[in-house]
Amino acid sequence: MIINDRFTRGWIAGAAGGILGSIWGFLSFYMGTSTLRLSDWIAILVFGRQPPFSLGDHLHAVVVLAILSGVIGIVFAFLLPVVTEENIYFKGWVIFLIPWWIIYLLTALAQTAGTMNLPLMTVLSNAVGASITGLGTAYCYRLLDPQVSKPKLRSSGLAQPAAKRGETKDYGDKESDED
Repeated sequence: MIINDRFTRGWIAGAAGGILGSIWGFLSFYMGTSTLRLSDWIAILVFGRQPPFSLGDHLHAVVVLAILSGVIGIVFAFLLPVVTEENIYFKGWVIFLIPWWIIYLLTALAQTAGTMNLPLMTVLSNAVGASITGLGTAYCYRLLDPQVSKPKLRSSGLAQPAAKRGETKDYGDKESDED
């Protein structure tokens, strides 16, 4: 699917990246490497209470996270022409680490219950989740970009033979018999 509108392309890419980051959050939580998922952070901020959260609470938090990631994706999409699309994955990673760091900072300053005294593995897992969100957003943005997604000729990706059978080329590197 190709989307010409930068705003829509940024939102879809950001929302898709947010869902990918949420999937990582759930995986790391159930593997035991994290005590607080990205969706838990959103649920704490939205519902104003500490975990545990119901399945409905988590689903709502994932939707809110996808919407917020979509908004950050819009900022990413409109920032790209200013800073160029070169190293787009690095830029996506940085753009999505900034909100992660700000959320950690604000909840620490406000001493929000449920977000204090986190183990190192939880912090690292959430940083990985934010990184996946940023990289996923950059990937989806490029995937939806009409300049990148132009249809290619079917045969252009196929290997071409170096020479026809029985045909040899003289590259001038053989010693001649005339010497």
